[in-house]
Amino acid sequence: MIAAATMGATAMTLACAFAAGLDTLMVIRAFAGACAGGIIPLAIAYVGDTVAYENRQQALARLVSTQILGTIAGQVGSGLVGALVGWRGVLMILAVMFALGGISLVVALRGTVSPPPSGTRAVAGYGWVGSPRARMVLSTVLIEGIFFYAGLAFVASDLQARMGVSLAQAGLSLLLFGVGGLAFSLTFGRFMTGLPRGRTPLMGGLALSAGFAGLSLAGSVAWATVALLPVGWGFYAMHSTLQTEATQMLPEARGHAVATFAATFFCGQALGVLLAGYVFDRIGGPPIFAASACMLAVLGIRFARALARDYRAR
Repeated sequence: MIAAATMGATAMTLACAFAAGLDTLMVIRAFAGACAGGIIPLAIAYVGDTVAYENRQQALARLVSTQILGTIAGQVGSGLVGALVGWRGVLMILAVMFALGGISLVVALRGTVSPPPSGTRAVAGYGWVGSPRARMVLSTVLIEGIFFYAGLAFVASDLQARMGVSLAQAGLSLLLFGVGGLAFSLTFGRFMTGLPRGRTPLMGGLALSAGFAGLSLAGSVAWATVALLPVGWGFYAMHSTLQTEATQMLPEARGHAVATFAATFFCGQALGVLLAGYVFDRIGGPPIFAASACMLAVLGIRFARALARDYRAR
């Protein structure tokens, strides 16, 4: 399924490169997003099917590290490549990369045996409605998506508006977010696997809070850039824990559960950016960053306590 989604993204991205106008591009791009959107959730589900729970977050941290490297490469490389070959050339190169990834996956998995499907998957896929674990994980990732992306989406625009830097310079400062995330993935296995169950998301929520508080108070580009390091570290500390728990929401329908988790996160992302956009146009970025700092700290504490109590109702 991951390989099929990747090859679908190949076809749709290549079609985008030959779009005749903006309206056509938007429609085809939506289909490309639908295909690409299946890659990461199903990869997480595959890890859940093949790695024991006690080792799963470490495996997901390694998956996240490669994802972060791709994000950083995309942020830097797309602008450089786009200046040379234009936006159509960028999409053609991306289509080739999708194709290479899909073909490589087919070759790598040749001869492997997939986990047997559950006989009750059609019903069990919606079992999260009655699961305390699922309700806690999904509500947490929804709030995380709202307040994390409400802040992160407007960092570059805020730096441009308040500090007069170019949008390109402001975008480069966001690389420190990726560096912070990479620092988490590289240190997790060495320093954090022995911590109590709820400690990682607690530290993540507090790091997010500190980073966004720093952004709200930043008086210079250098200060704001440094503040993005704990934002990156904290996000992946909290989100990788949520991903691990999502793989256990419904073990008998893991693909459906992780897809629901991803959809909930993306809904939170869209809602957060939409609401923050209205606020940003009226009073700027610092109030948004301050709200994110407060809510993400509370969210980290709430989720850590739920993990410590094994999701018992309170």
